[in-house]
Amino acid sequence: TPSGNLTIASGKTLAVTTADNLTVGGVIVPQHFYITFTIPAGAAAADFDGNIPLPDAATLVSVTERHQTAGNDAGAVTLMVKKTPSGTAKAAGTDCLSAGINLKGTADTNQSGTLHGTPANYTFAAGDAVSLVTTGTLTTLDGVSVTCKFKRS
Repeated sequence: TPSGNLTIASGKTLAVTTADNLTVGGVIVPQHFYITFTIPAGAAAADFDGNIPLPDAATLVSVTERHQTAGNDAGAVTLMVKKTPSGTAKAAGTDCLSAGINLKGTADTNQSGTLHGTPANYTFAAGDAVSLVTTGTLTTLDGVSVTCKFKRS
């Protein structure tokens, strides 16, 4: 445990055993960051079309989805979170979840996605994008929010 001023030489690394207590200038350095997709009420299927690039290498920790009005198509209506490297169409990205989230589930109820069994599927390099891909007909689906929690690598 150092006391007083501590200088780390250029090219050296400081290891902190409990990152939850790490502060810089009195501000806690967050280990996690969140990306939230909000598809407002009245949106069309095309409004799910988005890719958000990550500024840092990170691992997806959890996915939570909530909708105001459930889909009601006869077929499956699901949402998959994808890892899409630069130059990759989101549909060709890597599935981050073991299965798509059911968008026909109970309205106004949080649903948690289950991470894929292969950690590489949800480990992102800096610049990879997180994307949403839906399946089925979204006719009645409305007011969707998806929050992805990441831990910096």
